[in-house]
Amino acid sequence: MKLNLLEHLLKWKEFGVLDVISMLLSTVVPIIIMIITLIVEKKRANKNMKIQQKKHLKDIEETKTMHQEQIKVLKEGNQKRIDAQNEINRISIMPYLINEPNVSLESGDTLTIPFKNIGNGTATHCCVEYDELSDCICETNFIEYYCSQPFDCISNVIQKNQSNDLKIKLKIKDDMDFDKENLCDRLNFAIKFDDMKMNSYKQDVIAEISFKDSIFQCGRIVVGEPTLQNKVE
Repeated sequence: MKLNLLEHLLKWKEFGVLDVISMLLSTVVPIIIMIITLIVEKKRANKNMKIQQKKHLKDIEETKTMHQEQIKVLKEGNQKRIDAQNEINRISIMPYLINEPNVSLESGDTLTIPFKNIGNGTATHCCVEYDELSDCICETNFIEYYCSQPFDCISNVIQKNQSNDLKIKLKIKDDMDFDKENLCDRLNFAIKFDDMKMNSYKQDVIAEISFKDSIFQCGRIVVGEPTLQNKVE
């Protein structure tokens, strides 16, 4: 068998078959290697391209997110500056009421408390909180307090550095067993008003009053700071 194979090879060599095969192999093998190399390089290039595309898309998304965050921060910063400026503008026209010392009782049943506006602007629509059905401002164990006249003017306006009187009607309870000529009481109520831009405020007031031998006396009056009730944007 080996001898026959050797004989065949010698015959092929004699006729140049081996040379042809050698030539074909020397030509085809590099082509095959080149084709395989091209396929591998193409796959590698495609893979790298996909990686680059993903990276590019990721960079675009990160840049977009960063820009959105920057815009958001800028908007928030601008809004904070606008809000701060609006607050400064509001305070610059905010009224502030305080009581003045000459509190009196007129006609034996009308408590008159003068208030002065020491704020930065005019107080409009000044009124006292009361029950609209009964006109009652406050009721204690001894006295019922009613809204007599919200403020002593038609338009209920207190200009800056000006004063105005709040009048409250007193009704001492007759059906209770206590010394009506000698008593101490505390009145709690709230004053409401607007500024010139219609921002609404409220100030709480506590007034201590007493009667000694039927003579009226006013004790301490505490007026709270204005609290914003409704802000006009």
